[in-house]
Amino acid sequence: MRSGIRCSEGKLLGYIRVTRETVPYMERAGWGRIINIAGTAGWEPSNMAMATGVNNAAVINWTKSMSLQYADRGILVTTVAPGSIETPRQVRNRQREADVSNIPLRRLGRVEEVASVVVFLASERSSYMTGSCVTVDGGVMRGI
Repeated sequence: MRSGIRCSEGKLLGYIRVTRETVPYMERAGWGRIINIAGTAGWEPSNMAMATGVNNAAVINWTKSMSLQYADRGILVTTVAPGSIETPRQVRNRQREADVSNIPLRRLGRVEEVASVVVFLASERSSYMTGSCVTVDGGVMRGI
């Protein structure tokens, strides 16, 4: 449990530190994009991954707060929340059948699918999006 908390703190604090260092440059430019990666565990509590869920919820909350603070300076802040994505770690840690049984698309996501959303959010085409959290989860999240 202790190492999970330390890892989770590192993720959120890492985002905060990077933002603190880069925002002054974005402010001078009058434009910028901050895209955080959280996980769907920020909405779906789990007794197996409490520290991860709490940290992801914090990243999503922090994203919204930062979006309110920087919107008038042309800096847009969003989060991408991937679900089960086919990575070496995911394949190692879980059984594929168990992973896809609750995914409406009946497969794990691909890294490229998450990357495409990030590229969109970093582009001019997302110019009216800030404070949002975009899920890339094959339809798992059931909330409205």
